[in-house]
Amino acid sequence: MDSEDEATFLFSRNVYFQSLMFPNPPRKQQSTKVIWKDRCMHGEFHHLYPQLYDDEELFFEYAAMSKSTFDYICNEIRDECTHQVTNFKQPISVEERLMLTIQFLVTGISFRKISFTYRISRTAVANIVIEVCKVIWKKLHNKHMKFPSIEDFKAIAASYSEKGKFPHCCGSIDGKHIRVKKPRNSGSMFYNYKGFFSIVLLAVSDSDYKFRIIDVGAYGKDSDGGVLSNSIFFKKFVDGTYKLPSEERIRNSNIIAPYVFLADEAFPLTTFIMRPFPRRTSHGDEVKTLFNKKLSASRITVECSFGIAAAKFRILNKPIETSVNNATAIVKAICVLHNVIIDKEGLAPQLNAESNVTSNSTHYNVTPSRDNNGASRAAIAARAQFCAYFSNNLVSDLV
Repeated sequence: MDSEDEATFLFSRNVYFQSLMFPNPPRKQQSTKVIWKDRCMHGEFHHLYPQLYDDEELFFEYAAMSKSTFDYICNEIRDECTHQVTNFKQPISVEERLMLTIQFLVTGISFRKISFTYRISRTAVANIVIEVCKVIWKKLHNKHMKFPSIEDFKAIAASYSEKGKFPHCCGSIDGKHIRVKKPRNSGSMFYNYKGFFSIVLLAVSDSDYKFRIIDVGAYGKDSDGGVLSNSIFFKKFVDGTYKLPSEERIRNSNIIAPYVFLADEAFPLTTFIMRPFPRRTSHGDEVKTLFNKKLSASRITVECSFGIAAAKFRILNKPIETSVNNATAIVKAICVLHNVIIDKEGLAPQLNAESNVTSNSTHYNVTPSRDNNGASRAAIAARAQFCAYFSNNLVSDLV
């Protein structure tokens, strides 16, 4: 073996042993880009937020909420969203984290575009949005979306009655398809009948358009019966873990009827869910027509809730380009924020800001289907009781 061959052999052997000792050599760490280093000088939050905070009207237009509501949310999530100060960097403040998240929810713009305006990397923006959304749900849902007690359900029903709505109504229920990016290896599980990929938000709304119960994350392909029957709250109502108030006499009447949720024709008729009569059987029947009229007039509150939320948080009108789990966290945070804003600011500002929420928002009902169409005798009897009540008031209601 000459000297050249020997050198080649030794080099090859050295490379081989190095590959055994260091199978995955550490990657060279990339230096922080200059654009991210200028966050405190040129970032949108640092030069715009102080000026907006001095103008209540402009702040509301930018953040879709008042300054007092924004400050309230900041204080509620501060403990969970405050990061440790180190010798190497100053952490992003809670105010900036919350404002960044709100901008994503309100505008629906991508993480990349937010990263350029806020001078924060795309990865950091995505992490901040998901972190803040999870903390909002954790810290605020028990205060602003606590599961209703028996007394709460009675108060909701009283509110419907005072507004001339359906008696003994504990809320209206409906589903909304939330667009998502096609999950990997999901096949057609999330592909809905409207022709896009989605998860389903199933919600119960009260007469003030607040969400009282939600279930998020069902497959977009599922029908109404599948979404409802697989929801946790429906199962607990069926097995008796959750209960509505016991049936009692309707006010100013001798009719005894149960407390119920109201739904459209896409949902099954049960002892605690009332749905309208089919059109083919109600046509020409004054009592059934009046029943359907009263039910529809009360059930529209959940559609208004969806409309108000989608008009304010426009990410609901676009595909959420995250994993399904993160999309679920985002939707849950939006529902809580919707309630927080109504609790803190009242309902009138929301309706005035988005006066045509039901007509201008994109709302997709849960897939109509024939699942669970066979109602029990008890459910049919319950609906008959309400029909009897409306029959007694037929003349006054049709005038």
